[in-house]
Amino acid sequence: RVFTFLGTSMAPGSRWPAPILLPSDLDDTDAPDALVCPITQELMTEPALVITTGRTFQRDAITRWISENGTCPLRRNEPLSLADLAPNLAVRQMVESWARERCGGVLPPQPTEPGPVRVAPSPPARESPAPARPAPAPPPTP
Repeated sequence: RVFTFLGTSMAPGSRWPAPILLPSDLDDTDAPDALVCPITQELMTEPALVITTGRTFQRDAITRWISENGTCPLRRNEPLSLADLAPNLAVRQMVESWARERCGGVLPPQPTEPGPVRVAPSPPARESPAPARPAPAPPPTP
């Protein structure tokens, strides 16, 4: 089972890594905008990519927004569902690197267990292709 997004085949479910654990005294006021959630204005510890728009949000914030509004927070006329979310591993790695730099190279011990599995809807069933026609018989020999 596979679904396609922008010509790229993706597995039907996404495995979410655990959120990044940050020190409580980390000052994130100078964090790059790409690492800050547009909804919460805080450093993203569990970045979620909206696959229909390419935008990234903090997972719990976008999940709450979708549950309450059913639309994209930046394009409010565009419907959105939880199935449109996937972990943004690149942004997660950037947040972790940025935070590690600010903390002298050390972060609190990080959980090793992944987050819960999100299963995207199954694609519609397809009809099986028609069986191949048999090759024509060779002409009779004289």
